[in-house]
Amino acid sequence: MLKFFRAIRQKLIKEDNLKKYLIYAIGEILLVVIGILIALQINNWNENRKELAKEQLILQSLENNLVFNLQELKTTLESTIEGYNATLQLLESIKPEYSNTKIFVIDSLLAIMLKYYTYDPATGALEEIINSGELNIIQNENLKTQVSNWSSVISDARKNLDIADDHLYNVLIVYLMENSNLRNIPRQMHLFEKLRLSKIPPSNFTADYKSLLTSLKFENFVNQHAWNLIWIINEYSNIQSYLETTINLLEAEIK
Repeated sequence: MLKFFRAIRQKLIKEDNLKKYLIYAIGEILLVVIGILIALQINNWNENRKELAKEQLILQSLENNLVFNLQELKTTLESTIEGYNATLQLLESIKPEYSNTKIFVIDSLLAIMLKYYTYDPATGALEEIINSGELNIIQNENLKTQVSNWSSVISDARKNLDIADDHLYNVLIVYLMENSNLRNIPRQMHLFEKLRLSKIPPSNFTADYKSLLTSLKFENFVNQHAWNLIWIINEYSNIQSYLETTINLLEAEIK
């Protein structure tokens, strides 16, 4: 191709035709410019293709992470609601007049009430994408904003969890240590089998729940625990809504 253009150029020089030579020169320049523009366009197309492929990998990674977190959240939410319902049943047993509720029933309700699970989502892949700046590769601005809000959504939930934990361990359980038989409350029984440990034998003391179930102070402690669980359930419901919305946005972008 270069030989072809060189031959034309030499021919025009020999003919000493300035007008034709200038037209040819301009045409050759235009061809070079067009070639450069085409090369740039191809390069841009390749870069865009790479960016789109990388975006798809990021979107799929985010979806996998959030789907897992949603499944974990649903399990945690179910156990928290179960704990709340047990707390309500226990409140019904606390009255000015002792109703002589069977000890094993109270122990069972206490066990369920005390075992609510905290939500610990897997955040490694998600935080890495956010902190590395790869989030900017996502083209959908609504999705980008939604993903970037993850930390604040979890932070709000943890505040209420901290309040609930503080009341549970520093108030309610401390009170139960003085007024009940914690050894006979069947807590986390699955751990014995999982860890292949012998079960803790039952206490030799007989629990007398009369004073406990006729105590206004205990009723207030249990009532506060119920409200703490309500706030936790509310936060978990907000997280569930956030996760489902984000996953739907991701699915719409994944090709």
